[in-house]
Amino acid sequence: FSSLIFFTHFDKISPEVFKERWMLYKHSIISTIEGKLTMYLDDTTTQIISTSPIYGYGLGNFIRISPYAQKEFMERPRVNELGDKYMETPIHRYEHVHNDILEWFFETGWLGLGFLFLVFYDILKKFVTARKTKIILISSSAILAHVICSMGIYTVQTVVSGMLLVIFLGIFYGEIQEQNNILQYKDNPSY
Repeated sequence: FSSLIFFTHFDKISPEVFKERWMLYKHSIISTIEGKLTMYLDDTTTQIISTSPIYGYGLGNFIRISPYAQKEFMERPRVNELGDKYMETPIHRYEHVHNDILEWFFETGWLGLGFLFLVFYDILKKFVTARKTKIILISSSAILAHVICSMGIYTVQTVVSGMLLVIFLGIFYGEIQEQNNILQYKDNPSY
């Protein structure tokens, strides 16, 4: 409800901003799948960066590569007061894709994305088979909220929220291990 108030009364999302973000998502995905993108270092200098779609562009390289490759979709056609058409390049560039899963795919490729989905699968499988204690419910809810938020902002990459993810993952896996230890002790009291 508070988000609805914020987005309708305070933050005016223009079609241009929405299109920029959508094109950033699309550009990040396509350049990773194709394994190639063009960096525009200045008005006359370009550099083609190639990689394997299996491995991506490398950890931490979104912020080093992508802002220089956004010229293709960030330029906007404009008309000056004399009626001359020209392309305007906005001052800003996106240093993050504002979606941790897409940025992870850009940096680690198909291999990293597959690994990430294995982690998601492991957490889901353990949650479904675990006894639903308060600790399991709270920690898994915190992890789910973190994953949802990470698709709109870069929560994993900020120290405070990234550390909260680590803490709640530790609590979740610790409770799963504790439940497994109790089951093993019941089956074998000498354990």
